[in-house]
Amino acid sequence: MEGKLKDATSKIRGEKGTDVILTIKKPITEEVHDYTINRDIISSKIFHTMGWLIQRSDTSE
Repeated sequence: MEGKLKDATSKIRGEKGTDVILTIKKPITEEVHDYTINRDIISSKIFHTMGWLIQRSDTSE
C-alpha cells in the first residue's frame, strides 16, 4: 500500500489552485466515478509512524 500511496500522491501533486480529476473504482461493485478537486496546501498535525496513527496534542505550530 505504501508504494501505491506514494505513486498516487506524486500524480496528484501540482500547482496550487489547479484542478485534478481523481478516478475512483469501488472494489466490490466495480463502479467508477470521477471527482474533480482543486489543489491546495494541506497542513496536518496527524502523521503515521510504524503502522500507528499519531495526532499531536500541542497546537503551538
